[in-house]
Amino acid sequence: TFLTGIIIVIYAGKYFIYRFLGELLGLRAMTANLNSTILIFNKGLGLFLFPIIIAIPYMTEIIQEVIFFLGLALISVIYILRLFRELRIILKKQFPILYLILYLCALEILPVLVMGKLLNILIIN
Repeated sequence: TFLTGIIIVIYAGKYFIYRFLGELLGLRAMTANLNSTILIFNKGLGLFLFPIIIAIPYMTEIIQEVIFFLGLALISVIYILRLFRELRIILKKQFPILYLILYLCALEILPVLVMGKLLNILIIN
């Protein structure tokens, strides 16, 4: 539940940061498009992961492990596809490259690194 709370805080924070930056930079339509893209990809991911989550308790340990790693692979693939879609949106709108680099580092890569560090701490302890 702690990890779920952290994920919710990260996504809510990203949503409000996008909204704030859209207002600040006068790019309200583009940030709304980015937010809707994120929501669509996350809902699609949820539709694919729901049967996996339901099926895991009823399988043997070996199959659970395989299904778990397939789920992680699916999350990674969807995340990469979402990043490519967001990059296409940003590049289509003639967004400055400096802002693109800041966007990738601050709003996409940093939360993934934080989540990885938290998972590492939770798994080790």
